[in-house]
Amino acid sequence: AGSILTKAIGALLTDCGVLDWYWGCKMKYMSEYESHGAKEVTRKQYYERIRKAMDLDLSIDPCDALDAGRSLIRSRPSGRI
Repeated sequence: AGSILTKAIGALLTDCGVLDWYWGCKMKYMSEYESHGAKEVTRKQYYERIRKAMDLDLSIDPCDALDAGRSLIRSRPSGRI
């Protein structure tokens, strides 16, 4: 389930215009994402990229995209994923 949710969340963030996000410690199954552009960066590089990205506009806020049903996996009726 983690692999499927990771792909769905990554697709949603990409569709919204998010350039970088943090998944935590790299798990073995995450290596497959490298063929889609994923890469491990240092903490310093990550924070530099996040600071620059904060000045960029998203095409849609991820919460609004979820509310609009634009995710690959639908939210529960209560609105919680």
